[in-house]
Amino acid sequence: MINSKERIHKCSLFNNKSSFIANFKAFIVKGQKAIIISDLIRQEDIDLFFKESGDKPLLFPVSSYFPARQDNQIEKCIQFIKELRNKFDDNTLLAIANDNSWAADQSAGFIEIFEESLNKEIDTIENVDYLCCYNTNLFSPVSLISVLKMHPFLYIDGNVNVNFYYIPRKNFNTYPNRTQYESHIENIKKVQIIINDLIEAEVKQSTINTKLTESEHKYKQLFNELSSAFALHKIIFNKKNEPVDYEFIEVNPAFEKLTGLKANDIIGKTVLSVLPGTEKIWIENYGKVVTTGIPISFSNFSSQLNKHYEVTAYKAFEDHFAVIFNDITKEIKVQEKLKESIEDIEKSNEQNKKLLKFSRYVLKSNDFNSIANNLF
Repeated sequence: MINSKERIHKCSLFNNKSSFIANFKAFIVKGQKAIIISDLIRQEDIDLFFKESGDKPLLFPVSSYFPARQDNQIEKCIQFIKELRNKFDDNTLLAIANDNSWAADQSAGFIEIFEESLNKEIDTIENVDYLCCYNTNLFSPVSLISVLKMHPFLYIDGNVNVNFYYIPRKNFNTYPNRTQYESHIENIKKVQIIINDLIEAEVKQSTINTKLTESEHKYKQLFNELSSAFALHKIIFNKKNEPVDYEFIEVNPAFEKLTGLKANDIIGKTVLSVLPGTEKIWIENYGKVVTTGIPISFSNFSSQLNKHYEVTAYKAFEDHFAVIFNDITKEIKVQEKLKESIEDIEKSNEQNKKLLKFSRYVLKSNDFNSIANNLF
């Protein structure tokens, strides 16, 4: 068995609060003074997970450990750990678990240098057992491998394992020998599987991200070059679940051209705040699209914009709808002119018919007054 209380460098891999606490419980011994430095764990978590234990670990936020990103981070860490050490009797072995999630945005090289420097300094502090904790949801596989290279022993799912990726360094006090590796081959395989899964996940995610980037580029190109106006909106309901307004979420350049409204002026605002006189029919139609999920096509006149639009609207996702529309004002005006022309022609034809009838009477009689009275 591995003595987890030896003065060796230990690492914990976790992906949620439960796994963090499970590893921490395996790290400490009953009755030992213990400290957790983390922003993930809350006091209510301590009360919950350690309700059966008489000695609950003390909890400190990461800000107490790292007041700010500074060049002397190692000195700040060591100083804080020494201050914690001095709070207890010299003969008490103090267990400290530090959540290093603050370093998730740092490079793998930085993490490796930081770990080696910190471990070297911690070796100089008496009666301190130190556990470095890394959230696998935040760190890349490359960074995690750098972490594992620095620690001979690894806590996973509440169990201590020999670390296959560990590379011994001269400044490390203790590191596993060949016999220890062979006796824990199953644990080694477990670590390998975890890392391989992480690497595979990152490769897949990288491929997905590449495809998403390509798709996003194509979408943006289509979005910007679309001659029809496009807009994404969020419907707003009142307490009676009636549609009463909608918010501008995104619009394309054609929308700006066909409405005269600029994206910077309307995004995040509602239609009634931008165009207070908007007819209710617009909001009602869009509300039906969102509540029923059935697309709709219609044409309508906007008195606020003084234009006619031909619109197709469909539900995009929860409480959101998209519209594609064109300005048909010219077509409507042409239709109105054509209608007027037809009416004029019909009136003219009616008059021509009367004139023709009158002319026939004229040919038969010289009494124009009598004929005119009969006709008109």
